[in-house]
Order: sequence, then structure tokens, then C-alpha cells
Amino acid sequence: MVHKLNVQLANSSNIKLPAIEHRAVSGWWLLGEDFEEIPISEETYNWLWRNLYVICDNEKFVKMYWSNAHQYLDFRLRPIPENYDFESREVTNKEEVQKRIQQRRTFLEFHYALGGLLLYRTQYKTLKYVLNYSQSLPPKFVLLPETMTEIFEWFEEFRNEFKNRQTPIDIKFYFPELDNLGNRRQVNYWICCYLTVLFLRQWTLNKYYTFQDFTALPNLPNNVVELNNWLATVSFFENCLNDVLSNKELINTLGYTEIIADKSEEIKNFPKILKEKITDKIGQEKLNAPLSQEKIQNFENKSNEIITKAFESYNDIFIELDDKEKDDELKLSVTGGQTLMSKSAFTDNDIPHLNYDSIFASQVSQNNIKRFIPNSFLVSRTRRYLLNKDNFIEGLNKLIGDNPDIVIVAVNAGYHLKEILKDYNAITKYIPSTEYRIQDIIYVLNKSDLPSIEHRDILEQEKTDSQLKLLNEDLKIYASVIDISNPENEKVKEKWDSKEFKDNSEIQVQITIAFLAVIYWRKERDIVQIGLASEFKEQGIQSTLDEIKPFKKASKKNKEK
Repeated sequence: MVHKLNVQLANSSNIKLPAIEHRAVSGWWLLGEDFEEIPISEETYNWLWRNLYVICDNEKFVKMYWSNAHQYLDFRLRPIPENYDFESREVTNKEEVQKRIQQRRTFLEFHYALGGLLLYRTQYKTLKYVLNYSQSLPPKFVLLPETMTEIFEWFEEFRNEFKNRQTPIDIKFYFPELDNLGNRRQVNYWICCYLTVLFLRQWTLNKYYTFQDFTALPNLPNNVVELNNWLATVSFFENCLNDVLSNKELINTLGYTEIIADKSEEIKNFPKILKEKITDKIGQEKLNAPLSQEKIQNFENKSNEIITKAFESYNDIFIELDDKEKDDELKLSVTGGQTLMSKSAFTDNDIPHLNYDSIFASQVSQNNIKRFIPNSFLVSRTRRYLLNKDNFIEGLNKLIGDNPDIVIVAVNAGYHLKEILKDYNAITKYIPSTEYRIQDIIYVLNKSDLPSIEHRDILEQEKTDSQLKLLNEDLKIYASVIDISNPENEKVKEKWDSKEFKDNSEIQVQITIAFLAVIYWRKERDIVQIGLASEFKEQGIQSTLDEIKPFKKASKKNKEK
């Protein structure tokens, strides 16, 4: 009924029923006629917007609505004072206070959107009325922001469509002719332009109280993610500011021409100064942010899991060796690593880093463990043959003979090699390698010639210097995360003060995964490498079957081991 009256009144000039006209277009019937604090439902907001959508081009009707909305917020949606209980030291009406804050915020959001609609429809005279409307002296503009902080908080709210909204802005506050996917962002743009007009309005306000400072820089959030959002917001604000300043008709109608001319440099420098302030605060927040103990724990747990799993993939190829049997001239070490990483990966309220807890451990696993353990066979081999798919089995049979103690270690075996070895699966151990040059290679040896591995503890000095924490007692795995920007860790930072890292302005932490695994081989060993020839790569001259010498059977002493 109210909506139909708005439609009829917008399309006619009937002045016989002014009372009905006022109640219909001013929202009187929807907002209520008395001073009861009745909350506005979502459905009521929807009908209010439909009505304003119809009458937005009628200056008289919008003025009627604005005066009623001003009175509604000022008298019926007043902030609720907090009731503080000194005995319990708690606010007893906390829920009511927060509920009222949200109600006022929703009401203000609605009217900022209305301002954007009026600007979009070029209703500049109506806007001038809106920007100067007050019912008190000194003037009190309850539907308009008082500080730059409010303006930029709302600007970010409307600009950032990724804010947690149940309904997108362009659907909640639809504008005429802006109802398709191609121009949906225009709704956000026009509301932001209205907020930019409110920004210019701040320079026109008269100061009545000593504490008032209408053009002071806004208070910034403390959250680094929000600060980065504000950086993007200020960039978008600059575009809106240029567009609004170039609209001479708007500026002249609002009466801002003279004040903008007088404050031109201050207005244009405002976004630049604000960006610098945001950037400085981001740096300070990152510098002073404490490391998240939860994220450090995740890093430690994930590192232990990844490194342990990497070593376990080679469990089948290691045996126990007596010290007398070990070749002291052929010892291969597998160690952890240490690097720098962005501090923001290990702090809360910052930009999330994907796989921050696993990326370094995965790197150590791939580049150290899964590379050097398979490579140890390469340096310990005693013979080498290259066979093709046609003579591979025959050559392998000749090499093994009737030796029951043989084991085959296949490195990076592809489909064809696995098919060839399927009859030897019972004695074959498949291991991975991240060395790209090693493909389709097997090592044939007596079981007694398999290597042994020793997980040694690292030096106490290293534990102290790197502030290491034990993660795995069996494998002697340690880890640490150190904030090198902390003055207490100045000595740690000095290690990285090379040109490579001095040029990096990002605030970083030192992350360490430390372990020491030593691989031993027998002095007297016979390890044969056989490669599967490929027509797609150069591997050297293929071996003949006559060149292959069979294995000798292991001695009883070695069998017992």
C-alpha cells in the first residue's frame, strides 16, 4: 500500500492530500509515528529502498524522507549507555549495547547508499540539502560522518566486495539501470564517490568545540591484513577524488568551489600522506608483531612429519654394520638446512602464507634426503653396465647366477623397468630419488653389502646458537624459528648481513631444520650398477653380456650379519 502511494505520488502532482503525501514518502508509516524504539526489519529496509528508488528524482520527497530519517536515528536509535557493575567488573547490558551499535550501523549504511543513489541520479540540489540538514544548534549531522576515520572505514566497507556480507551491495541497494553483471561494480563506485563528497565536506565544517578536528588523518587499524586493504582503498579513493573534483557542476552546486581552491594542495596531498602513514604502520606492525606459538608448533609438527617420512622411505636399504667393517674413507652425510622466511608467515593478523609450515621441510626432504641417500649408491658402486630391454634380463640372470643373498635396489624405476623386474619383485627394493639425471637404474649387491645409517646428535654449540628444539629423539631432528628483527637476536641477524639479504627490505625470521645422518659402506663390497638404455638420451656405450662377471657368494660371516 505504501509503495503504491509512493509510485502514484512520484508520477503525479496532486497537492490535495499533503498529509498522506508526507506520511507515504517520508517513511513515517514504515519507521513508525511515535518514539518507541522499534527495530527495523530486513523486509522494512527492502520496502524503504523500493520507495526511495521510486522517488529519488523528486527533491521534495527525498527532503521529507531525510528529515524523518534524521529524527529517527537521533531519537529512536540513540546509543545505549553501558551499565557497569563495579562488583563483577563487567558491563551488564553488553548485548543490548552491541545490538544497538549494529542497528545504528545498518541504518547509516542504508543512508550512505542513498547518498550514492542521489549522486548517480545527479540530484545535486537534493545532495546540498542532505549535506547541510540539521535540527539543532550547533548543527548535529547524525546521518553524516564527523571524522575522517568514519569516512575511510565506510569507504573500505563499500569498496571491498570481499567483506563478510550476506548480500552483495549491488543486490541489497540496486540502482536504476545498474542491474547486470557488466556494470554491477558501478553501485559500489557511486556510493564511494558519495563518501568522497563527504570527504570534501569535512573542509567546509565549522569548529564549535576544541576537540573537533574534521580533517585529521584517520585512525588506522592494527591488523596488517586490514592495513593492506586500506592501501588498496586509498588508491581507489584517489580515483574517486579525481572524478568528483572534475565534476564542476557538482562542486558549484554544493558551494565547494572556493574552499577546494583554497585547500587544493592539502586535499590532493591527503591520499599520499595517508598511504605513507599506512605503509609505515604496516612496517611497524610487522616489526613488532610477536611470533605465533601456534604457527611455530605447526611448523615443528609438520617438519618432524615430513623429515621422518622421508627417512622411512629408505628403511629397507639399511642394515647394521660393525665399526671394523665400515669404510672410513667413504662416509656420506645428510644434513638439514637453514634459511630466511617472511616474518608474516609466523605472525597472526597478517597475510596468510600457503604451506608456511611445510615448504621448507619439503625442500630439505627433496634436496637433501631424497637426493643424497640414493646418490650414495652412485659413489659406492664398484662396477657399471648399460643394457637394453632385450638383454637386460639375460644380463641380470648371468650377474646373479644362483646366489640366494642378492638384493636389487631400483632407483626411479619407470613403467618399463618395473615390467622387466616383475619376476624379481621378491628381492627388489624400490627407492625414490630427486636427482633428475638418475632414471631407470638398479644396483645389484649382496644383502651384506647394503649400507648402514647413523643418526648422530648435533653439536651443543649449534643447538645454542640456533636455539634448537628437539623434535624427534630417534632421528635427532631439531628445529627453530628465530625473529632476527628482535634486538636479542642481533648476532643471528649478523650472519645474514650479506649483500644478498641487505637488499631485501622484508622483515624476516630464520628457520632451521637440523639433523645429521651419516651413511657408511663396507670396505669390501661389490655393488653393480645397471642402467636401462634409452633411445631418447645419450648414456654411453652399451655393455655386452660377455663383459658381465657373476657375483661371488657371500661368506658365512657376512650371511650371519
